[in-house]
Amino acid sequence: MPAKGISAALRTQAENNRNTAANAAYYASHRRKIMDLVDKLSPNPADRIMVFGAGNANDLELSALCRKFKEVHLVDWDAAALQGALAKTGTTHQQIFLHGGIDLSEPKARSGLPTGMDMVLSTCLFSQITARIQTGKQSTTQALAAILTAREDHFQFMVNIAKPAGSVLFISDLISSDTVPDLAQIPAITLRERMEKLIEQGNFFTGLKPRPLLQMLMCKQKFRERIAQVTFVDPWRWQLSEKRSYLVYGIHFKKI
Repeated sequence: MPAKGISAALRTQAENNRNTAANAAYYASHRRKIMDLVDKLSPNPADRIMVFGAGNANDLELSALCRKFKEVHLVDWDAAALQGALAKTGTTHQQIFLHGGIDLSEPKARSGLPTGMDMVLSTCLFSQITARIQTGKQSTTQALAAILTAREDHFQFMVNIAKPAGSVLFISDLISSDTVPDLAQIPAITLRERMEKLIEQGNFFTGLKPRPLLQMLMCKQKFRERIAQVTFVDPWRWQLSEKRSYLVYGIHFKKI
């Protein structure tokens, strides 16, 4: 995608961050789910965590992360959103490290990030990357190829950042209430079944269907030789605002 297009897309994301900065209350159940997963799936002991796409950190409990980890690294292109997230904690939290202004889809931009993390967490970032690709001036076939390449790259980079025996948790939104108006009313117990039906109907974000992702991680040699214990985390609902919600799922694995 042309650099100019990327810049426009990133500016849009920054604007979205401004618009949702005060929405932490809506995120409550989504945030609780993520923190429960971090608590359950992180190694013990665990010294360092890196969060991709941290943004406003509305989906994180930063104080809880600071109690669990000696270092909390937050990465996002939107440096102002990261600063705002830190300010909301009401303290400096010297163990929180902000890595702002970094486009994680660009190898050169992310090359200076620290490695050796006990846990790497990607929080609903990759759907933003795919949306950015789809807004570029290219054919549908070219966009899909670019998304699949970016997807492999995103997972490889998460593995690279983790230390041996480290834990990697990929969380992604898959479906929006824009195309499923009753999403907020679907009983939690039936979300997995509804997700499968929506996928069959082709109602999902391009490049984020769980099954091909799981197959990639378990079958491609570049991943099979480096990771183990690949598991799918059943879907849950993320309430972004009063009128918009998403169906979200997770994939977890360990670095060998």
